[in-house]
Amino acid sequence: TIASPVRVDEILTKLKATLDKVYFEKGVDCTVSVPENDCFYGEKNDIFEILGNLFENAYKYTHTSVKVYSITDDVHRSKNLLAIVIEDDGPGVPDEKKESILKRGSRLDTKEPGQGIGLAMVADVVDSYGGTITVEDTSTGGARFVVIV
Repeated sequence: TIASPVRVDEILTKLKATLDKVYFEKGVDCTVSVPENDCFYGEKNDIFEILGNLFENAYKYTHTSVKVYSITDDVHRSKNLLAIVIEDDGPGVPDEKKESILKRGSRLDTKEPGQGIGLAMVADVVDSYGGTITVEDTSTGGARFVVIV
């Protein structure tokens, strides 16, 4: 189907404003670097689900900083794909858990309330668009989620 482009920078601006309020006392240093022409071609609610969940997890688990940036290039744009990274400087994800945290019911953190479905829902939505999500380490030991949809 042909979907209207959804500007990702606008969604990230709204999410950042909300998360800055919710996590105000934590004092998260967040930078968002996504060009205006980076778009998601699909349902607006779907990209909100993907970015909202990953962005909130980054705020929740970071020590001090969160970075969101685009790695969308001309090849991605020619295929109407969005490539975006959300990373933090928190405790990261152990190698043996990187695949399982994307499955329903799997939780890395058992101290915080939750059902273990947020990342699974993200993975399902990404998969429904034929996209990919990968979990990597940052240079500071935090988590980096790379989403291509």
